[in-house]
Amino acid sequence: MSNNYPFDAEPGESEEQYHQRKRAESEAAVGLLMSLARLAYMSIRFGIIYCFFLYAAYQLVIFLWSREIGSWKIAGLTLVFTYLMLCIIYLLKGIMLGLRANKKGWWKVLWVLCVIITCVFPAVLAKTLVLSLFSFHNKQLVSVQLLAWAVGIFAGFYVYNIYQFLTPVVPRIFYWSFVSGVRLTKWSFRPL
Repeated sequence: MSNNYPFDAEPGESEEQYHQRKRAESEAAVGLLMSLARLAYMSIRFGIIYCFFLYAAYQLVIFLWSREIGSWKIAGLTLVFTYLMLCIIYLLKGIMLGLRANKKGWWKVLWVLCVIITCVFPAVLAKTLVLSLFSFHNKQLVSVQLLAWAVGIFAGFYVYNIYQFLTPVVPRIFYWSFVSGVRLTKWSFRPL
């Protein structure tokens, strides 16, 4: 080893071994940071997409059972109701695409309904969350209002891009609901 002996070198470690070990440590640290960044991205994505449905399902469970059940049952029922709500959304998406394929104009009404439920409400929720980060006096500032609106609009477009209402793209877990909607329109509009 040279005269610039590193303070964290292992005894008897050559300079090449030292550099290989440091390179591996550096790659591991970068890998860990990238994993944390992916986890943060997925958490934000999950929050933007499903937070509204989780909150609505939680409120529905509390309304129906008014806290008479335990917290584990509340959590379980919240997940079940969230799943059922999303199944209804994908059922509507299937009906909408079936109506669109059959050249029926009613698909536009379902498109507007789906966009309002899945995109507008989360956008308003994101805008409200951004505004809640600031004090009452700062909320009145134009820059804060612009930031909140920009985050809300971005969240709305981001969610719309994920749901892709005009294409038959559906997560596997909701595929059965989507196909049921498409089959329903094919069955109801076939000639007698």
